[in-house]
Formats: sequence, structure tokens, C-alpha cells
Amino acid sequence: MAAKKRFKIGESAMGGIIDVEIYGKLIKIEAKDWTTKKVVSSGSAMTDEDNCTMKVENYLCELTTLYYACKIIDWIKTKYDIS
Repeated sequence: MAAKKRFKIGESAMGGIIDVEIYGKLIKIEAKDWTTKKVVSSGSAMTDEDNCTMKVENYLCELTTLYYACKIIDWIKTKYDIS
């Protein structure tokens, strides 16, 4: 079963919306345009990678502010223990 969450951040994020989906060991992150909902940027990481947390944090910081990146990381950690 997949875990999904949409973060409607607005002007503080690329596109305004960040969708996070977790499928098994895959964490998929998409930045979407607020108006069209089209993907403007996407990235992914495998939870069994050695640098998973750093990879996800770095990508999120490219998309949004550190504050929102930390909020998204906190949500991911409630769904999957990443290291």
C-alpha cells in the first residue's frame, strides 16, 4: 500500500504544490504547478540507499524553503524509517 500526501505550499515552493508518494522502498517527489497541476520537477530515492535522507533533503531544498523541506521530511519519517 502506498502513502501519499500533497503539500500546498504556494509561493514558497517551485510550482506551489509538492506531492510525495511512498511505494515500498521508493520515495517519489513531484513539484506541480498550482494552476495546471502539471509536473514541473520530479525526483526519487530508494529508502535502502546509504544517503537517502540527504538525497531527499537536498532535493526538497531545491524545491522549497528549509522550513517546508523539514515538514515534508518529518511526514516521510512517520511513514518510513529513512536513514
